Amino acid sequence: MIVGTVVDTATDSTLTPASVALYSTADSSFVTGVATDAAGAFRFDGLPAGGYRVRVSFLGYDTVRRDTVVGTEPVRLGRLGLTATAQALGGAEVVGNRPEVQQVGDRTIYDVQNQAVTAGGNALETLQTLPSVDVDVDGNVSLRGNGDVAIHVNGRPVPLQGALLTGYLRQISSSQIGSVEVIPNPSARYDPEGTGGIINIVLVQNTDRGLSGGTTVGGGTAPAAELGGTLSYQRGAFDATGTLGVRYDAFDLAGTTERGVPIVGVPGFQAYDEATETLSVFTTARVDYAAAPRTALVFEGVLGQRDQAGTEDLRQFSTRGGPESGTRFADGDEAGLTASAAAVLNHDFAPPPTRGRGPQHRLSLEAKAFRTRSDDDDVFTERASGVLTGLEQSTEDQTVVDAYAKADYTRPVGSGLIEAGGRLTRRSVDGTLDYSIGEVAVTDPLRSNALTYRETVLAAYGQASRSFGRLETLAGLRVETTSRAFDLLNDAPPLAGLPPLEGEADDRYTDLFPSAFLTLPIQGRSGSNLRASYSRRISRPSASQLNPFPSFEDTLTIRRGNPALSPEYTDAFEVSARYKYLVTVTPFYNRTTSPIRRLLTEGTSGTRVFGLANLDLQESYGVDLSVFERRGPVRAYVAGSLYRSTTSGMALGSTFSSDDVQATARGNIRVQVAEGTSIQAFGYYRGPQETETGRVSGFGIVSLAAAHELSPSLSLALRVNDLFATSTFTFESFDGATVPLIAVRNPAIQQAFITLSYSFGSSSDREAPQAPETEADSGFGF
Repeated sequence: MIVGTVVDTATDSTLTPASVALYSTADSSFVTGVATDAAGAFRFDGLPAGGYRVRVSFLGYDTVRRDTVVGTEPVRLGRLGLTATAQALGGAEVVGNRPEVQQVGDRTIYDVQNQAVTAGGNALETLQTLPSVDVDVDGNVSLRGNGDVAIHVNGRPVPLQGALLTGYLRQISSSQIGSVEVIPNPSARYDPEGTGGIINIVLVQNTDRGLSGGTTVGGGTAPAAELGGTLSYQRGAFDATGTLGVRYDAFDLAGTTERGVPIVGVPGFQAYDEATETLSVFTTARVDYAAAPRTALVFEGVLGQRDQAGTEDLRQFSTRGGPESGTRFADGDEAGLTASAAAVLNHDFAPPPTRGRGPQHRLSLEAKAFRTRSDDDDVFTERASGVLTGLEQSTEDQTVVDAYAKADYTRPVGSGLIEAGGRLTRRSVDGTLDYSIGEVAVTDPLRSNALTYRETVLAAYGQASRSFGRLETLAGLRVETTSRAFDLLNDAPPLAGLPPLEGEADDRYTDLFPSAFLTLPIQGRSGSNLRASYSRRISRPSASQLNPFPSFEDTLTIRRGNPALSPEYTDAFEVSARYKYLVTVTPFYNRTTSPIRRLLTEGTSGTRVFGLANLDLQESYGVDLSVFERRGPVRAYVAGSLYRSTTSGMALGSTFSSDDVQATARGNIRVQVAEGTSIQAFGYYRGPQETETGRVSGFGIVSLAAAHELSPSLSLALRVNDLFATSTFTFESFDGATVPLIAVRNPAIQQAFITLSYSFGSSSDREAPQAPETEADSGFGF
């Protein structure tokens, strides 16, 4: 075993992710490679006895080499210092190539920066290219079929859900994303919110000394346009980075809805066309300051503005092919402003004489505040035979505030490590809905309301890790106390044929969240290991899920929440086997109690009501498979998931259940056709899906892209999304044995996009290092 930590010789601060490559001194052959973790640490396990050369590189720093001999005892290299002089070899800067896929601890890290198949795209399109991650047409993200995924940006949770989260992610351009971390089974150190795990989006941060940056400009069909830039300046103890992205997107959606069982006097067929235009601005700023040799301060800020205009033309018919019975036209404008600020203090204490693995003796303090406000104005016009029959207006305002303060402490003890910490989180949601009718607007009190929501979570955790020979162990426990208060200004109006719901939902509860991890490196097979893990997670109902006040999408469809909802809890078990970083097989089993589900019920006069309720139990089990390979100029991966999910329970006076076998598959291949020129293809397929109240057909997407370097600092990329226009899908919703709703949706996401990227500063002339050893090769091309 070889362990060590990579630091900056000038500031003694850790460097991450630095590339660490291992070579045999006997024949100079490449053995394996890793990247440093969040604390700058690296580790090689399962090495045969013999001589090795460790090569450490980081962008903008000199490369360091260290020869050592592995025997029966672990080799501890201590702190390896890198000097930020950026000296050149043969006119080319000596830098390290960042691995494109890394497995570090409990997460898989994907380097997605500059991949051609997401050129001109946004964060949602980037996530869709990752193994086990799915994004549906409405922008909902799921991991292994679980839609309750916690989204983090730069390691900090985004406290949004539903349409607000979708809008936020669409503001982030793909060019602003450096990497994505997928954590399906987080430890007790992390917030347990999100039963599906954590997806952490890491924004671009330059690592070159002095002044550097870049800009991206692009445009495409639909139409769409993008303008973005990054600027970094590093000198002495200061490191500052700023990014700006401006996006324009136009999006069309067409679909039909048909009743399987006709009802006299109720339209049996509906057709609709939606058109949406969005202009968004997303900017970030970060300053790192090395206040002392072992003390660092970090300040981060994010500001996003989104303006959206859209129309929906809904046409109603008595039957498919029959005469038009009426129309409903919606014209809306929505504006959203998001801002957040965070401050972090990290202090590394003097390490003990014998340095262990992983993080050093450290105290970390962090505080963050997040605020978003959205304003949505809509006008609905209804006509029958060309005659105006109804005019309605709605104005909905909502403000979400989330703030937290936390402390984390780590300390090596003997051959192990202990960690402890605490966190206080406060969330609030305030919203108003004003609904008026008539050309002279008159407020409709039955459709107008206001809500307030307050939530406080107090958490503490402790965990310990230790190695027993080659076996690595980690166990932890997190305790959280939650209190919530939800209140409506006016009680929800009764809906014909459905039980009434009160407008208050106060609750207080305490939960325990244990976690455990076992990792066994396979001796003599570097990069191969066996791993088992367990964690317990929670999904608390949001303010919108608790809100019983109905949302009238059209005259026949109503959605409402349920203030009686309780949290759902998931116990997640996972076993993985990895072979030489190339093949990973992961069987998993998840057991969720009180799962929250959206269920369809029938009101009077043919009204469809989609409500929320807790069922009794959901169980899912299956396997993930990922295969990565590189052969000459070809880099590729193939990944797939196959799992079975069952649910059961009583809700709304009926019994609901489902039994579904779900399959997903995706592949990504990149071919270097010439020096500086590559082509890339991405394909995705999701099989048919059964739910408690319906079924969804399968669909697939194929995207094709090409990239060409015009010069060391200028590159061009072309992408065609949904090449064969295969993203259309059908879903059916049913109540009991009947099929009252059959819908077809065509999201029309086929698009061609071209981008031009320019970089300047010391990083603009990067080439492969001219050194005798081969650079660490992760073998994965994104």
